Amino acid sequence: MHEKQDEETVAGLLQSCRLQVDRCENASGKAPDFRVSAPGGELFFCEVKSTRATAQWSAYSTIFSNITGDVHDAVKQFSAVNSLHLVPNVLVWVPHVPWFNRSTFIDLVGGGVFVEDTPHADLRKYRQGRFDGDFRHIDLFLWVYHWGAPDMVFNAANLDHARKLARLLADLRSQPR
Repeated sequence: MHEKQDEETVAGLLQSCRLQVDRCENASGKAPDFRVSAPGGELFFCEVKSTRATAQWSAYSTIFSNITGDVHDAVKQFSAVNSLHLVPNVLVWVPHVPWFNRSTFIDLVGGGVFVEDTPHADLRKYRQGRFDGDFRHIDLFLWVYHWGAPDMVFNAANLDHARKLARLLADLRSQPR
């Protein structure tokens, strides 16, 4: 229900950064949502994922399973149009739950939840397998909140892609919500 609305929100935000946003289609039907290009011809692919407030999103195990599932699905979509990863890939989450944010993602990448330097949850098992392999195929993880400024986590696995995205999206953090 919210997916199309969330895609429109993300497209509008990218367009406000003077970027051209086009629907990305391919014959298999597996493609990211958008092909985004700048006036200078640089481009990247963008997939939008929405999160919903459900009882399932309240437990650590389900939160991190959903995150790794979203990453895995996005990588399959990016691979359909950018299999050699020649241009950057951007995964955008539009969370409708306040507990899925940049900090939650950092907890997953870091392998644990810590409260005042005390381990609260061991998340290493969610990083094993497909997440670690998929992670390197996404150059920017972006959160577009309905309640505040966007958050970003750049993946330094490909510094050229990270630099290009940082330049193209420099105005994004200053966007009002």
